[in-house]
Amino acid sequence: MAELIRRGLVKAVPTQHPEGEFVTEQRLSADIKAALNNASGRASLEHLSDAVRLIKGELITQTYLDGLGSSTQEKLSQLGRLTVAGLASEHDLPLEVIEECVTAWLADGRIAATLCRGAIETDQYQQQLSQALQQQCSATSSVLAVSDLAAAHGVDDRRLVEVLRALVAQKLVSGTVTSREYVPDAYKEAQQEAAIAFLSANNYLDQARAAKWGLTQDAILARCPGTQLVASYYIAPPLPAAVAAALEEAAQRRWWCDATESLPPALPTEVVGALLERSCAAVVAVAMAEVYGVSKNFLEDALAEVKSVTRNAVASATAPKNTAQSTSSAKSKKEERARKGSKKASTVEEAHISAADICLQLQEDYPDLQELPDLSEALAAYLHRPVLEAHMEAAAAAAATTTTVFDGELAAHHRAQEAFEKSVLQQWAMLHLLAKGAACIGGSDPGTRHHHLRRRSSADSAASDEHADDLLAVNRHLLRSCGARLARSLTERAFLDAEVDWAWEGGAEQAETLTVRRMVQSEHPDVPAFLSHAETKALPACGVVAHRIDKRAERQMLAAEKQRLAERLKEERSPPQVLRLALTALFQQANHAIVTVPKGLSGEALFQRDMAA
Repeated sequence: MAELIRRGLVKAVPTQHPEGEFVTEQRLSADIKAALNNASGRASLEHLSDAVRLIKGELITQTYLDGLGSSTQEKLSQLGRLTVAGLASEHDLPLEVIEECVTAWLADGRIAATLCRGAIETDQYQQQLSQALQQQCSATSSVLAVSDLAAAHGVDDRRLVEVLRALVAQKLVSGTVTSREYVPDAYKEAQQEAAIAFLSANNYLDQARAAKWGLTQDAILARCPGTQLVASYYIAPPLPAAVAAALEEAAQRRWWCDATESLPPALPTEVVGALLERSCAAVVAVAMAEVYGVSKNFLEDALAEVKSVTRNAVASATAPKNTAQSTSSAKSKKEERARKGSKKASTVEEAHISAADICLQLQEDYPDLQELPDLSEALAAYLHRPVLEAHMEAAAAAAATTTTVFDGELAAHHRAQEAFEKSVLQQWAMLHLLAKGAACIGGSDPGTRHHHLRRRSSADSAASDEHADDLLAVNRHLLRSCGARLARSLTERAFLDAEVDWAWEGGAEQAETLTVRRMVQSEHPDVPAFLSHAETKALPACGVVAHRIDKRAERQMLAAEKQRLAERLKEERSPPQVLRLALTALFQQANHAIVTVPKGLSGEALFQRDMAA
């Protein structure tokens, strides 16, 4: 049978009968029609005869659909509104089937209604809904929520908004419709009147609030002449007048004013700042830190005060370091600050004035500013540029009056370096004197000692023994009394000064100088060892190289080095250069000078004379 069906010789439909029955199309059609007639035109496929053998699904005749349309028309005439989803749920049919049926019913006029947003509404129902909404909206002067109205009338929010907008368009109601609420014109007018009253009473009004109730700038100007829009607020004339009066008072007092004290506290800071800027344009004042108006008179006084202190600081920095400080009780506070500032800076560059320095000075001169850090910083930033210009002018004037200043160094620094050079010369020569005495007394170099004594004996045989005793006594006293102290003193003067100056430059010499200083001061406290390490470590660290060659070549080399350094100092005068020249001169003088002791001069007298020198 299956082969006959496959070849098309027999037309039959196989069934799920356990014995493998086949049914013809005519028999199947007759069975289905009979089942539908028995079920009044609608029957589930699973309830058909076993010959159909289908699960789920339904077969619906047109007669059943026509009856469904008639029953829908009856309910619609009673209720006036039916939703498509409600019909589908009521008759247990797919939504798509009901939508097709409703469309067909409306098209052929079987149902006299209109399909609006998923619902079938009669004309009478729409008229009743419009009349009910019109009466409710006309009778109220408050805002109505769309969700509440939709729930009261049994429609969805979107449908209700459509009806309300149609009523407003037909001018049946007066108001504004949004997706959330209906605002009657009466309510809006009341709110506008309240906003105008608030503006008249408080002299300000938020622009966003005014726009919410439909108040434009032209409408506000018509109701409140003279009102101006400042930032995001409408400001009435009394507020700018109050700020201007406060600025005028501050100008008369040569002081500043806080604009927030003359304005309502509810105004934002940006509005206060904008209003202050406009008021300062008409008054001789400057707006600072958003809410402060500072009179030009106060700014002039503060600038003069800071400039005065700056000039005093520059003058103190350029004065000689060894000038005695006055201790008079009549010294003013500004002079005391300048004196303290000069301790921290030996040059004009070091006395640089920053905005933070100006801020601290203003808070010291005007104690009221200590509680107003924002205003203090704003004043310092405002005065920083003119103060810096005054500082540079004072520095230029000081540099012009100092003829020996090179590359911006002050005369005081120059004189201090010259005094340092002279001191190093004296101490270095004395140390070499002590070293030669140590060699004679300690016997570290017997040949030198005896040769020295022989030279003295051959020169004056009569007093050779006496003079030799004097020489030994002098050197013993000097070594015992001041040898170690002079070594430490020279170390502190020479290497500490060089260390500070090299620290400015940040060069590699700083670490080397510190190393030499520690070696000389701690590990080699005696004078000969000090000189030995100073000549082998300190001179190379300072840029001087001394080779052990014959005396003539050595003198020529040192003289050339000294001349080169002296010429370089004419172009660049700095502590490292001064130190190098001093050590070169000392090394040359100490190694080639003839060390003698005058006859008849005792060791104590020689010590006192050298100490006085």
